[in-house]
Amino acid sequence: MTAPISGPTDLSGTTAVVTGAAGAIGRATCAALAREGSDVVATDVTHDGLDDAAARVEAHGREATTVRADVTDPDAVARLRARATDAGDVGIVATVHGVVSRADLSAMTLDEWRRQLDVNLTGTMLVVQAFWEDLREREYGKVVCVGSVAGQVGGVISGPDYVASKAGVHGLVRWLARNGAADGVYANAVAPGPVWSPMTEDEPGYDDGMTPLNRLGEPEDIAEAIVFLSGQGSNWITGTVLDVNGGISI
Repeated sequence: MTAPISGPTDLSGTTAVVTGAAGAIGRATCAALAREGSDVVATDVTHDGLDDAAARVEAHGREATTVRADVTDPDAVARLRARATDAGDVGIVATVHGVVSRADLSAMTLDEWRRQLDVNLTGTMLVVQAFWEDLREREYGKVVCVGSVAGQVGGVISGPDYVASKAGVHGLVRWLARNGAADGVYANAVAPGPVWSPMTEDEPGYDDGMTPLNRLGEPEDIAEAIVFLSGQGSNWITGTVLDVNGGISI
């Protein structure tokens, strides 16, 4: 098929699935997608924060569905798909979940390595896999995965397990883009730099001076990039890893 021409973003009539929705970036993403007209299925491994995500969606007059799901559990992901397809026409899958590691290679355990890959990479694959055929049959859909600047440059202050998992996400996105294009499925990644959030605020080494723009990211910085890649304004963009990092990778 021929890709449609890019235009203003209008997500009316679309349902978006957002993983990691209880986190700071996830909640901001839910709100931003709803602002552009999308209903949202917000999912996370914990209920904490999901009510807030739903409230942000409903504040924009859109429908919110919350689902507790562990993205590393295929049965849980299958239940997520069932709930999401009942909720509406899923046209956007945004994988915003993730765990962070600062491990040193010399001291890193195999369990630590596996956890990073299980959550960040395998979890992303399982979620996208669950909706892949639905998006292909729909003949127009957007997959947006959150990677990391660490996967682009080999890490800033993160561990090798995290770096490898996020580099894997970038590679997966390129495969998805190449193999989904003929059926109208776009796939891109957003690679954030350091972002202020409850998960990172106590991490040593975080400082506004890390970036040329002289501040660290806010959740909204990442959410707006996700919305751009989810909407019609990115109809000639696929297989791209979009750096959203205040210039830290220069």
